[in-house]
Amino acid sequence: MLEDVQTKWQNGPDPFAYIGGNYDIAGTIALERWYARVFNDPSFHGLSDSLMAYLHGQNAYRVDFTHVSTIYHPCGTWWGFCDLRDTLVNGVDESRIFNTKRADRWRIEEIQLFGQAKYVLARVLYEGL
Repeated sequence: MLEDVQTKWQNGPDPFAYIGGNYDIAGTIALERWYARVFNDPSFHGLSDSLMAYLHGQNAYRVDFTHVSTIYHPCGTWWGFCDLRDTLVNGVDESRIFNTKRADRWRIEEIQLFGQAKYVLARVLYEGL
């Protein structure tokens, strides 16, 4: 599976089916780092590096998906008291853009516990903690 993802990712993430899937990208990083630990095989580490870089702004959108200032979440509003730094948002939409002006912003900027859990696990395994 990692070979297939790596091939498709190297051929360009634009046509790749990770639309709206920043949480899936984080899950792939976690899977790759877990695989590397269990099988002592670092051959896909470059894939994780590239995926992590994508999440943190090295993408065609020039967006760090972990530092979006207009997060769609009660904590992200003016009356919220939450610190949402290092919070991963969902990602680009079907039009392959990151449009924060759309009426249903939650589709690209929502915060969900399952998605954040994937990102936290990805960071823990990626950083080797």
